[in-house]
Amino acid sequence: MKRWVVRQSDEHLSEVLSGAAVTFGVKIAGVGLMFLFNILVARLLGVADTGLFFLALTVLQVGATVTLWGLDKATLRYVAGFVANERWSDVRAVLSRAVILALSISVFLAVLVFFSAPFLAIRIFHEPALEVSLRIVAIALPVLAILPIFVEGLKGLKKIFASQILQGAILPVFALLGLFLLAEEYGASGAVMAYGLSALMALLLGWGLWHWQLSRRDAGGDTHFSYSQLLRSAGPLGGISVLHLLMQWVPLLALGAFGTSAEVGLFGVAVRTAALTSLLLVAVNSIAAPKFAALWAKGDYDALQKLAVKSTALITLLAAPILLCFILFPSFVLGLFGGDFKDGATALSILAAGQFVNAATGSVGFLLIMTGHERQLWKSVALAAFSSLLMSGLIMGGAGLVMAALAVAVPLALQNILSSFYVMRYLHIMPCNYSLLFR
Repeated sequence: MKRWVVRQSDEHLSEVLSGAAVTFGVKIAGVGLMFLFNILVARLLGVADTGLFFLALTVLQVGATVTLWGLDKATLRYVAGFVANERWSDVRAVLSRAVILALSISVFLAVLVFFSAPFLAIRIFHEPALEVSLRIVAIALPVLAILPIFVEGLKGLKKIFASQILQGAILPVFALLGLFLLAEEYGASGAVMAYGLSALMALLLGWGLWHWQLSRRDAGGDTHFSYSQLLRSAGPLGGISVLHLLMQWVPLLALGAFGTSAEVGLFGVAVRTAALTSLLLVAVNSIAAPKFAALWAKGDYDALQKLAVKSTALITLLAAPILLCFILFPSFVLGLFGGDFKDGATALSILAAGQFVNAATGSVGFLLIMTGHERQLWKSVALAAFSSLLMSGLIMGGAGLVMAALAVAVPLALQNILSSFYVMRYLHIMPCNYSLLFR
């Protein structure tokens, strides 16, 4: 593999590899720590209480994503642009407006979740023990909504390592510490509390890093950056983010409403284990995406094609051994969480197959975004999300764990296949055209 990488390296791939190295290293460390966190949650709480924890955590992640609605990505876009032109007053305005919007919406949702916790726990999820965890989720919601804004803001300041440390190291390290202190005594609620407190520590550090970086810059003049500018940019990206969220977590919520907490625990562990390899895409995309945009703008379509193919091949080579292990030896992998979790082996194999399609098609989503074809990406994501909702509906008929896994894996594969079709149709690029590697 090392020889292949050396042979295939060119100016653009080398930049992706060197830039992704730090990001990938921190991501791998973060993945390892969160994997350890999930193992400890499973071993400390057991299958049923692990299901309660994952239900609460999913409500928290859904609430944070809906609150953001693309504000974090819009923050990255504008901060990076204003930094390049040294418009520091506008840089400050972008982040402050994004935080105010996210805080306002998240507080409203937090109050809603806090007072509706008994209804959600008893009437929707049929788990009275979930009520306390949902109230903790409500308190933590503003923190989880604001943290990504500071992470993306630091990226815009070109402080990539600092931004990755917040979510890749600080959050999982403090989550592990909190888990040891709180989970044994307070169960699922203690695990949720540990996660929320770790997010608060990461947010405080992110706030400090942001203000420390800008304290060394001139305040600049008045800003003309408006809330409407921020919302116009955030809107389309937010819609795609929410649809992605529906694809990933609606099956789990449906399982929580119509299945058992044990099934939710099995599914939660399986889906998070299978999704580990998707972080390979995150690491490569964080560097490759701007390269795609630059090559498209220059009209260098041959270089764009080669970079897309080489990036896809690299991701596939890295992800394939892990995913094959998940597909062929799912019981062994899930046995690390405890013997009872082996019942989720079939679900893990299905989810890993979906992730393999995700890896094998490469960065097709970012290719569409960076070349101005967001509408085509929206179509593929919307169709995939609709299919996920339909399949999640079958869970009401008692299809259970296997159907939940299919409701995640099939739409994920469908979205990437459709996006690949749009890339070939509108960009005339075949990300899987590996014959280019031998020319």
